[in-house]
Amino acid sequence: MQKPSKFLYNITLFLILSAGTALFSQSRTTALRDFSTEEPNWTLTLNGKIIAPPQATSYGFAVLTDGRTVYASRDDGTVLWQKEMGGRISPYLTVLDGDFLLTVFRGNTLTLLNPEGLPLWSVRVPFTLAASPFIGRDARIFVRGKTDIACYGIKGVCKWHIRTEEQDTKSIQELPDGSVVVLLSKPDNGRTAALRISPFGEVMKKFAFTGIIASCVSSPQGGILVTLKSGGAGLCALDGKNKTTTKWALSRTQEGLPLPANDGSFFIPYSTTRAALVQPAGGDAAVTFYKLSDGEASTHYRVSGIDVSRISYVKPFLRGMAFADADGAVFCTERESVVWSVRLPDMNGASDPWNYLLYTESGYLIVCKKSWTISGFRVVQNVGGGQLQKQDRGNYTAFFAQETPLYDMYDIEGKLDTGLTGSERRAALDGGMYGPLEKSWMSELRSACDAYRSTITNASAGGRAKRSVFIEDVAGTDAMFKQLSRFGTSTESEIIARLIDAEGIGVHLPTLIVQAGECAYDPAGSMLDSLDKAFRTIPAQNTRLLQTMCDTVFSICRFMGRPAFYRHGKDILARLLYPEYDAKVRAYAAQTLQKIASLGKEQVSTAGKKF
Repeated sequence: MQKPSKFLYNITLFLILSAGTALFSQSRTTALRDFSTEEPNWTLTLNGKIIAPPQATSYGFAVLTDGRTVYASRDDGTVLWQKEMGGRISPYLTVLDGDFLLTVFRGNTLTLLNPEGLPLWSVRVPFTLAASPFIGRDARIFVRGKTDIACYGIKGVCKWHIRTEEQDTKSIQELPDGSVVVLLSKPDNGRTAALRISPFGEVMKKFAFTGIIASCVSSPQGGILVTLKSGGAGLCALDGKNKTTTKWALSRTQEGLPLPANDGSFFIPYSTTRAALVQPAGGDAAVTFYKLSDGEASTHYRVSGIDVSRISYVKPFLRGMAFADADGAVFCTERESVVWSVRLPDMNGASDPWNYLLYTESGYLIVCKKSWTISGFRVVQNVGGGQLQKQDRGNYTAFFAQETPLYDMYDIEGKLDTGLTGSERRAALDGGMYGPLEKSWMSELRSACDAYRSTITNASAGGRAKRSVFIEDVAGTDAMFKQLSRFGTSTESEIIARLIDAEGIGVHLPTLIVQAGECAYDPAGSMLDSLDKAFRTIPAQNTRLLQTMCDTVFSICRFMGRPAFYRHGKDILARLLYPEYDAKVRAYAAQTLQKIASLGKEQVSTAGKKF
């Protein structure tokens, strides 16, 4: 419950909103541009109609057509690559890690494309997908059907799959601890029911919201922002005991507040601390910002000419938010109100209708036409000097509250636990469907790896001389490290990188280098950085290890598919061409350099034409 003072404030605020006073002023607005008559900066012709919302990437954007093709383009309309997918394409396109693309064809075949359009893997999901994949905090991939939800790792292995009651069509939501919420189609006593599911496939709770949800959107740091069909809005979050609760609510029944009542109102997560509620206001849009911490309202203004019931596009940015209806688009900030406003071509016009919009960080408004073309309009030079809103999505540490204590490396005699060293767990990780076991397995492995790194650090600093279990069981330690590449999340790349840095020219360096190559997913570039350091310590006569280094560098570059990785990889391998290395090493390095140089070239096509 809110304090009476907050109630009075909100009452006053919303009475002002409903009255439509001059407080809804627009600042920094530019002259209204009319894109229905203005010539676009560029036009791109595709091989079919776009069937899913275009997705922003670090290089520009990606689109999916009914010609079974994915196009990747810079936001100036230059096609970087296109990839034709096999089979009937589903209208789902999801961006992972800024540049990787997930597509679905034949209804149940999930495919991951790297940033150069190279298919890395395809897997058959055991049900027909009913929505776009949802990306977890460590790159795990959640997919759902009508009565199913499953989770895949970044290498395409299914971690778990569970059956559910029939699900609602609304997308998967996320709570601050990383658990996901799936809405159910069957109400619970007039309220929307939902399942809270851990990232490890455990159904934690079935609960119900306070009414039937009209709209919902996740704010990773805050919770799930909802509006209700019966009226009202609020934030579903977690309490101090990690239970779902209504953190704050704005109720229509409280003093007659004019809050959402199945009128198209919706929230936009604006930042880590605020969200904007967009409401209809006499043919315009009323925007009010609320603190995620307590629901206290702050800035409010009116956006002229935006019909909330006909919203076609919503996107938060680092320093603002863009949204549009069928006729116009605007960009707003919390303090400056409307920065720009444009009139759009007729969405359902007879001449050249459109179906999707995208606003890019460099200031282009992308209009996807049903006539198989895309038009790009330069609105401003940038969106306020910022980048696309990239909130820290956090991690899953809340689920490791009972994490295994740091492995007791000195008191254990003989050999490491067979769970760490045996082939059974590696086989289970490769086979998938291990579900909640991932928590204990990863906790134990992380603890042991941290303990090993501690022994190495202490030894190099002249610390404790007592032999640890890792020294007693060298073979077991080496076998333990072979689990690292098999979990299929972003966590392992960081662990591998830290171990390589600590290992130096130690006995486990070959295994760790191989694990880096088998993992290959290196979003922060930490593994490639650690390999660069390790290279400098490897003796020139160690031909086999240097060749392994070449293979690993190539594997990372191929998987990551980014020019920055290509450049770094080539810089590392180019040193192996120096005369102090034998002919075999130089030849192998030269061949690997050629392989890196060819990456991505086969994906480039001229089928897309810019003019």
